[in-house]
Amino acid sequence: MSSNYEAPTEVRELEKLINNFTYNNGFDVSQVFNDFLTYIIHYFTPDAKPLESWKYKKEQTSVFWDMLCEWIKVMQKQLIRNEWYDAFGDLYMSCVASKMKQQGTGQFFTPTGICDMMAEINDNNEKFTGKYINDPACGSGRTLLAWHVRNIGNYLCAEDIDRTCCLMTVCNFIIHGCVGEVICHDSLDPGSFYTGWKINERLNKSSFSPIPLITVREITKEESVTLRIWDNIRLENEEKKKADAPKPIQDENLPKKVKTITLNPENITKNKENVPKKPIQLRSKKSIETSIKHEIQSTFADAEMLIETCNDKSRSDASKLNQIQSVILRLANRSIYIAELKGQLSMFE
Repeated sequence: MSSNYEAPTEVRELEKLINNFTYNNGFDVSQVFNDFLTYIIHYFTPDAKPLESWKYKKEQTSVFWDMLCEWIKVMQKQLIRNEWYDAFGDLYMSCVASKMKQQGTGQFFTPTGICDMMAEINDNNEKFTGKYINDPACGSGRTLLAWHVRNIGNYLCAEDIDRTCCLMTVCNFIIHGCVGEVICHDSLDPGSFYTGWKINERLNKSSFSPIPLITVREITKEESVTLRIWDNIRLENEEKKKADAPKPIQDENLPKKVKTITLNPENITKNKENVPKKPIQLRSKKSIETSIKHEIQSTFADAEMLIETCNDKSRSDASKLNQIQSVILRLANRSIYIAELKGQLSMFE
């Protein structure tokens, strides 16, 4: 027995059965406790196949039957005196916690009085039915039991990362007539799923059924109501993020369509006309100013040549026209070049 927690008188006989069986056979008490919970769940599972992992001999298995009967006797007495009772939470803290699991995983279950107080605080004299009630860190299921006895007819969901806690909650749901599910996973990572159980899913559904109404069965991830709710919340959040994302600025002055030109390097190298004759070089400010001055002087010279050609009476009109066209083209190119040089010069300002 753990020096930190002493089991209540009500469960002492059941505690004695567990400890004596463990000690006499050299088993680990935490494993025996888990197997006892598994034995109960298997007992209430309709058409259950034999447990493949069951390692106990026939005479050893009979002790688990004695434990089951003792647990039912304890619950029968306590549920007459109290609205709900959690025998497994007390047994866990007295038997299993002595193996340091209590310190390792922080398994300190909420006292029953605190669970009742929290249920009463949330009780506004309005009876809820058909609601989804969740505890994402259920332990042995105490807070849900305290709520259940005040609001019968709801769908309870218990979540916990510890498998032993989930097994205890399943057993407590069975004996208290809770309808719902227990999911073993990390509730901080809602998409995770280790295993799950549906409990008493036929209860209150039919007045007659060939299947016992107090039942339990393992479920897949897709069958879990809880995980479907988590998934819907995730999808809603994703849609909200998309809706809240900033939209690109629409400017009416910008062109509606932008024409893109794809350059093929092979065509560029093959077509010499597309290759610039002189590579672009960085020039100094003084060099650019000298080029501008030279081009302006050349422009004046071309202008004088144009005037002289027009006034030359010794040349034919056709000869004059060819000369004038040549000069005008040269002036146009030089004008463009001067504008480019001035643009380069402005970068030094």
